[in-house]
Amino acid sequence: MFKNFTISRREIRGGNEDSEKIQDGAAAVNITDVQRPSLNITSTKVQSSKPEGNTVKKFSQVLAGTARLYHFKGLQPQTRYSVSLFGSGLGIRSKIHRLTLSTGPEPPTDLMFSNITETSFSVSWTKPKSIVAEFKVTYTNTVTGESGSMSVDSQLSHVLLSKLSAGSTYDITVSSVLETLESEPVTAFVATVPDSPTELKVVNITDTKALLVWKPSHAKVDTPNVTITVTLSGSTVEHQLRGLHRSSLYMVKIKSQVNRLQSSPVSTTFTTGSGEVILNPSVTRYELTGLAAFSNYTVKIEGERDGQYISFVFAEFTTGLPHTYPTDCSEVQVNGMKESGEAEIYPEGKDGEPVWVYCDMETDGGGWTVFQRRMDGSTDFFRSWRDYSKGFGSLSGEFWLGNDILHTLSSRTPMSLRIDLRSANDTAFAHYANFNVSSEANHYEIELSGYFGTAGDSMKYHNRRPFSTKDKDPNTLSIHCAKAYLGGWWYKNCYKANLNGLYASYSDNKVLHQQTFGRMQTTY
Repeated sequence: MFKNFTISRREIRGGNEDSEKIQDGAAAVNITDVQRPSLNITSTKVQSSKPEGNTVKKFSQVLAGTARLYHFKGLQPQTRYSVSLFGSGLGIRSKIHRLTLSTGPEPPTDLMFSNITETSFSVSWTKPKSIVAEFKVTYTNTVTGESGSMSVDSQLSHVLLSKLSAGSTYDITVSSVLETLESEPVTAFVATVPDSPTELKVVNITDTKALLVWKPSHAKVDTPNVTITVTLSGSTVEHQLRGLHRSSLYMVKIKSQVNRLQSSPVSTTFTTGSGEVILNPSVTRYELTGLAAFSNYTVKIEGERDGQYISFVFAEFTTGLPHTYPTDCSEVQVNGMKESGEAEIYPEGKDGEPVWVYCDMETDGGGWTVFQRRMDGSTDFFRSWRDYSKGFGSLSGEFWLGNDILHTLSSRTPMSLRIDLRSANDTAFAHYANFNVSSEANHYEIELSGYFGTAGDSMKYHNRRPFSTKDKDPNTLSIHCAKAYLGGWWYKNCYKANLNGLYASYSDNKVLHQQTFGRMQTTY
């Protein structure tokens, strides 16, 4: 029995030696003619030297005589190696056993997805630096187990996968192929868009109500998404619309939703019925109420005698708006909007560009223009100066309206600010009677006063401070607070309120924070 085994490895450049090919990045050598399977490494030697002949990067290792296997790691892909092994003991040495082997191809990297639809998506990757024959793309439905694979030419780095199931998650792997060998795969998961509901119909239409009926999508969805901002259970097949206007044309769209993925919509249109009023024959004047602003109406007057309708007159008119170009949600409210939702405003008046905003018509009398909402942490608020200037996010979810718009709104007319904080078990608010945001030239400096509320006056600490983001800190007092606390805000040194910080992460004090009330979601 040998006391030790010595195993050596040399990288080969060129040559005509026979090779035994193995998988990329690793090689295993079996040590035969010994009895015990345990492995004890006693010494290692690595030598890097100038190439001599066809070899570079020598490596050797002495193993205990009980060793039966040695696993080489960290090898280069598509590289030939010469491996030798001999045993030794007291005064004895075995013959040297040699073999030549080659590692497999280099794998691709950076797997990405685009053009995701109900039944297809594109897969792309970064090709390896070394030459390969082709790429193998494999896809597997994580629920049904249905799978498939395809070969892609080595000159390409993308492929379109089609004929997939809607609303399904797929396990995607891409590997390099060279002759009969495959590299280690790069793997990622992707979900297709859910299919749309079908057979959308509107029934039981009256002057103020209509019933929506549809067939749900085949995929299991979280919610059907109706454009009148109604969110329903994924198994719902009908919805009653109420509070509609008489003699009005409506378009309804419904989409399926799984997580953040939405299907293409199905739509239909309908017109509500007209209103009718029976008046005394002596009446010569009647006031119509409950009409929609800026809408066309036709009025018809008929006389009735003994069950027969006789001569009539009719007229057409269009209702007006108190504010043709509303500059904020308070003017939208005056125009007749009663429920919270999205609306179009003109912050710079009729000559300016329209902007879509979310109007809160319920809190504290309504008429509030919401410029920030956080409720589930789905939107990244660690953004650049430009992002905060122009705004980001979705009005139906989390968003920041934009510092440019804040400046325009607060500079045209006196504004007040309300901050609402909500948690599972508590609510609080902070109201400031005076609120202003300066221009970008002045770094969107905030000015506020006149606090009352239940959340505490944390914003007082930030009064007259410039806005700061991860890539711009106009007036640093100590550290770069936006970088340190992962948000964009009117930081001082650093904050008592950090409502654009990390959402719902309690590992440290970098989270969404209102110091005098607690970590909660917030709406302005």
